[in-house]
Amino acid sequence: MRDLLSKLGISLIPLILGALIGIYTKAWQDKQQVQTQYLDKDVSIRNVIGQLSISGRKLDILLDSKPIENLSQVYIRLYNATDQPYENIPVYIDIMPVEGDSLEIISKDVAGANGLREAVTGEPNVLSPNTAGSVHLGYLVKTANPSREEPIFTANYIVLGKKSPAIANLAIDKKGLATRQFSFSNFYKTPWYASEIFLISAFIIFYSVGGYILSRYLRRAGARQMEKYKAYLKENLTEKITELGDKPDPAAVVEAVSKISDKYKWENTSAFLRRFMGLKQPG
Repeated sequence: MRDLLSKLGISLIPLILGALIGIYTKAWQDKQQVQTQYLDKDVSIRNVIGQLSISGRKLDILLDSKPIENLSQVYIRLYNATDQPYENIPVYIDIMPVEGDSLEIISKDVAGANGLREAVTGEPNVLSPNTAGSVHLGYLVKTANPSREEPIFTANYIVLGKKSPAIANLAIDKKGLATRQFSFSNFYKTPWYASEIFLISAFIIFYSVGGYILSRYLRRAGARQMEKYKAYLKENLTEKITELGDKPDPAAVVEAVSKISDKYKWENTSAFLRRFMGLKQPG
């Protein structure tokens, strides 16, 4: 009985492993679908005009006939690399100065996807951050379709200050959406069929390994079972053949072996399996 149950358990190993892999893969896919989606932001700051130092000379840079110390350009891009479109995304931009400086936006160009300016509207009531001299702007991106080439939001600012801004940042405020740093790797997701190939490959590997383990176990278990059966048959058949006389009828020997085999099965099978297999108690 114990050997039979062991065989059944080992034979189910590949199927159980395959089922577990399938359950794990389905749970992972479901989790990916409900978790927060990310939009990719690309923010950079570049000096347009900076204070130059020339030994023994003084260089004045004028803007509207007034001297200035620094002009910087802030580039901001937002991409939708997900597989879902979105609408009405609040976007907030912070441009922070170095300590003691004060910033002023003297030129800006803001647009939505495909350079459409009407795809973005400004939010008039945007609270300023606590940092003195900083710039805080708000926009509403009306549509954001998936795209791996065109940004869904662009903003270019010319910033006036004594020095270049210390930090420029973009944030959004929409449930289920967050931002992450732009990376080309984010734009190349594993296609759906790759996970299916992984699942099938993993199942084949586990099934092959399980089948190999099963075959080795069954050979050893079969050999042990056969030795046990031979010992049982020898122990019980010797006495039976003696009862049949010096020249027993072959048919009687076959019948005796059959009865001993039936008795062996009965004694080595549980009550449940006896009913399940329809075994009858030998007479």
